[in-house]
Amino acid sequence: MNFHSTCLVSSSLGFILLGVVPCAAKEASIELPAVCGVTLKAPRLSWETFEDVEGALRQENYSVIQQASDIFSWQDFIALNWPASAERGVPAKDKPLQASGPRVWETWPAPSEVFSKSGEKPEWTSQPAADEKSAIKVLLDSNEPTVSNGVLPKSLKDQHGEQVYFEIRLNRVFFDYLVENKLYDAAIQEKLTSLQAPAGSIIVKAAWRVLGPDENDFYSTDAMVPDRRASGASSLRRVKVGLVGFHLMHKTPSAPQWIWSTFEHVRNVQGTNASFHSDRCTDCAVNIQTPDGVPNQVTRVVPIPGADPDCESTKEAQDNLVAMNKIVRAGLEPSAFQHYEQIGTQWPVLSPDRQGATPTDFEVRPALLGNTTLETFIQDSSSCMGCHAMARTVRLDQFVSSDFSFTLAQARPDQKAPGVIDPPKSPIKDHDVADWASILRGYQIATNTYETLPDTLKSSKLHCQSCHLDAGGNPKASWWVGMREKNKYPVKSQLMDRINQCFTKSMNGSPLDKLNPDMNALISYMSWLDGQAKDRKLAMPNSAFPECPEPQPTKTSPIRGGEIYLQKCAFCHGADGQGRYESGTYYRPALWGDHSFNQQAGMYSKPDYLPAFLKANMPFGSGGELTDQEAWDLAAYIKEQKRPSKPSN
Repeated sequence: MNFHSTCLVSSSLGFILLGVVPCAAKEASIELPAVCGVTLKAPRLSWETFEDVEGALRQENYSVIQQASDIFSWQDFIALNWPASAERGVPAKDKPLQASGPRVWETWPAPSEVFSKSGEKPEWTSQPAADEKSAIKVLLDSNEPTVSNGVLPKSLKDQHGEQVYFEIRLNRVFFDYLVENKLYDAAIQEKLTSLQAPAGSIIVKAAWRVLGPDENDFYSTDAMVPDRRASGASSLRRVKVGLVGFHLMHKTPSAPQWIWSTFEHVRNVQGTNASFHSDRCTDCAVNIQTPDGVPNQVTRVVPIPGADPDCESTKEAQDNLVAMNKIVRAGLEPSAFQHYEQIGTQWPVLSPDRQGATPTDFEVRPALLGNTTLETFIQDSSSCMGCHAMARTVRLDQFVSSDFSFTLAQARPDQKAPGVIDPPKSPIKDHDVADWASILRGYQIATNTYETLPDTLKSSKLHCQSCHLDAGGNPKASWWVGMREKNKYPVKSQLMDRINQCFTKSMNGSPLDKLNPDMNALISYMSWLDGQAKDRKLAMPNSAFPECPEPQPTKTSPIRGGEIYLQKCAFCHGADGQGRYESGTYYRPALWGDHSFNQQAGMYSKPDYLPAFLKANMPFGSGGELTDQEAWDLAAYIKEQKRPSKPSN
């Protein structure tokens, strides 16, 4: 194999490009200095990936593991961006990296090919990957994967106001696993109690932006994207798009929680004509969602690691990735990929303390990892592994991990959550018709409490359904069914007193006058829930939340809880537990601070309430993912934070 590239050598004192030397081997080599006395196999200019991280994540010094992981990621990036042959998923081994045409990963199937609406068995059919005329990319998804605002569009815009587009691709190993196990069929998934993708599985998530005529420093391709200037909803326009973000998740023999890598174009947020940042806009709010057509002002929150490791601190996990990027990028000349840099690699710690735990119970280095195009709005709390730990199969009666891949949730047909009562849509019974306006008002209060009752809740920014999920219609979250008939409030005034306890003792508010129509609306809505549960013959749960026994003899640890919070909660509730209230609108509730529940709330005062709630319901939509130990540790951490000690009124 002949490559028109230079070989690089380096000094043992650091990363120094000494000059061009003849390549003795068929593949150009990119040499790196030893780290903490260990010399690692460097990336190769090759279409082949490495089977695993060198040392299998068991090097004694975490900084050695970090550099080995970063090298592994660079090799993945180079190999998967090799020109593709005419055979789907196969590299053109006779071509250099800089050759034109689609890349290997671009020929892999998208999830829509695996999880079709018809539910048919997908086939790994050969397609003319190298024939550019018949392989025009179609990009329709403009939803940035990690948003923090429930009002503004879920999109990232460049400095021209053009939307960024996203796509996901699955390699042959993962595709075959899905097909052989019929995981494209929701009925099959629904019966599973566990699944585990094989080593060698790779999933790619890419971000593309529309390029101007003079932007030539990107890997680019022609694509069809929605034409928002046209009146027809299905109109498309042909544009040239450039790769701006690139996520890789790679299952290896030593990494049951996968290896997570992320790359960006070098001028995403810095340099002249940065794609997503303007130095002229000195007062622009950064890293927030914006209306359609309005550019996002993006900055990098967590810097690319640029310091040499302290080899005496064996658990530090530090790699001078800035220096490595410089060397590897030079080795990628003259291809367009010389203009891309690795942002970081996240890997699971093979800790003896976690042996025998579930795959979604883990320790990770580094704690945070984010891409400015794929985690734009939550960079300060972004963890690839932490977020994907909540990925589940379509089975809804219990949590079954989909092995960190959100794609399995696309299996058809759609499943319905068992026991959860849907929102009121139309009256059916005579009683409903007569009381319908009050029922709807009660539902509105439950779902938008502090907004609809500003005089009652002047401090907290919570909704009733912050704890009573699905507006009191979820049996795993202290549902409101049977509040009068089967609980201890048979008299209407007693139920009113109980409601006011929530307003005053939990939500830092004032009591609601018993003659206020809003009080009656809440009770009307609760009665409507009773009728729905009776019609569906739903059984009453034995307790407010499913049981979560306190682990014995292991002690509860707020320190471990803080680590869990950063991995599995912060991307929704914020790094400081402040919740998500951008645009002045509730998106995710505050877990501590002035806007959260106080010390008289059951979530704080009753020892087992918060861990039980967390175990059954969190992360949101993936209740059951936490172990009992994790739930108790997390609850201890949350309770340790500052919150109001008593009602504010």
